[in-house]
Amino acid sequence: MKPALLAVCLAVPMFADTCWQDRAEARRLRAEIRRDILETTREARRARMEARMEMHRERVRVAREFRRDTAEAARELRRERQEAARERMRARLEMSRNARETAREVRRAFRENW
Repeated sequence: MKPALLAVCLAVPMFADTCWQDRAEARRLRAEIRRDILETTREARRARMEARMEMHRERVRVAREFRRDTAEAARELRRERQEAARERMRARLEMSRNARETAREVRRAFRENW
């Protein structure tokens, strides 16, 4: 009985040791897989953030260009309106000048013929 008990006592640690090593290897592999998953998740999150930032920059750039184009169009419209107002003023002045000259000629002709 004692030799059988001794054999079991010697065999159990040997098998237990092997199981322990297998469990340690499994834990190491799980830890490595967990690190890989975390790293992949971080990289994906970073890529999403970069994509969002790029989209934000693009929206800001488009909005800035839109405002710049709108302001330029408003300036151009203002210039055109000012030029049209100047043209109307010139036309009125010319009409006024012509009316005065015509009035002078009418008065001169009236005096001469009277």
